[in-house]
Amino acid sequence: MLTNSRSPIRRLSSLWLPDTRPRAFRSSGALALVASAAVATLLPTDVHAVPMPTAPEAAAADLTPVFTSSSQLWDAVVALPDGRVALQAPRWLGGNGPQLSIARESEMPAAYPNAAWNASDGPVDEHFVALAGITLAPDGQLWAVDSGVPDREKPPTADARLVEIDTHSDSVTRVLSIDPAVLRPGSVLGGIAIHGRTAYVLDSGAAGLLVIDLGSGVAQRFMDHHPALTAGRPIQTRDGVVAAPDGRPIAIDASLIAVSPDGKWLYVQAYCGPLYRVNTAFLDDPASTGAAFQEAATLWYKTGALGGLAVGHDGTLYWSDVATGSVDSYTPGRIPHHLITDPRLTWPGGLALAPDGRLIIPAAQLDRAPRFHQGHSTVVWPETVYALRTPADATSDVLRK
Repeated sequence: MLTNSRSPIRRLSSLWLPDTRPRAFRSSGALALVASAAVATLLPTDVHAVPMPTAPEAAAADLTPVFTSSSQLWDAVVALPDGRVALQAPRWLGGNGPQLSIARESEMPAAYPNAAWNASDGPVDEHFVALAGITLAPDGQLWAVDSGVPDREKPPTADARLVEIDTHSDSVTRVLSIDPAVLRPGSVLGGIAIHGRTAYVLDSGAAGLLVIDLGSGVAQRFMDHHPALTAGRPIQTRDGVVAAPDGRPIAIDASLIAVSPDGKWLYVQAYCGPLYRVNTAFLDDPASTGAAFQEAATLWYKTGALGGLAVGHDGTLYWSDVATGSVDSYTPGRIPHHLITDPRLTWPGGLALAPDGRLIIPAAQLDRAPRFHQGHSTVVWPETVYALRTPADATSDVLRK
């Protein structure tokens, strides 16, 4: 589905800038939400009062390779408590290998939880269709979002769902179908964060936030087309603006999400930025109104295009900056730290904090995938996943000069 043919912006299913055509909202409250949120974007903010330092705190020697592939484009990783790392390779990029792999350092990644779940065909409820996000729950379970959309220019081939994997037995323990009532035409589920027994899942195809009770499976939808979740500009990388085959620039709605350790705050952003913080109390209160949701989302930092977002046990945020090939941190006291910029970090993707304190970062090279170059890959093989020794100052509320 495309925007008006005269538009300079390419809409590639979930890769799109906001549609400004009139919409039918389901309630006056929804209309109030959008109107009040639009006003909120005009209000002054101090989110960039402390600029990102220019000098990196880590050196090139602190960034070391841990995994490589000559065929897989891994766009996100999750570090497990036992030292293993799960690696996601989305099918929409055209890869034929496992969508989910696992390995320890110095090992070759293997299909996870097994080859059958990574097969390209077979019963839909027994294999991944289109993985779009992975996260580790507090209880050690690995959860994956399966959007059911292997080609973002075509309709879904399967229902959207969450897949729970027991990392002790290395087996799928639950497949949780997403209620179609909380989806919209063009929905493509993406990022996921979990606190307790609640999953927060972003819709990057029709900007919105799903809140899912993992016990009952009941799902609710919030913040439809909210500015905090809607892309306002195309994706900018070190090599320029990412463009579709027809040359028009591409943008992606909300797909980055993390939750604070205490569960009080969600951090969300469209791929292009900026970063917002959302008070989860509003999502739990049935009395919340559209006006209340205006206050629920606060512009938190003026980030550019990010490939990944993670949060440490102390609440420090870590993000990978696609525009500069950097990794940065942002403390609960709102102090930014520039950790590293390195030419090896081409489109750094979804990163993870390992048990030993290092950051695990895939250099995903998504902008070099064939679909962005008339079917011809410009990927420089091998793709590499790096580990970054995290500087001690990364969590400090004292700004380093």
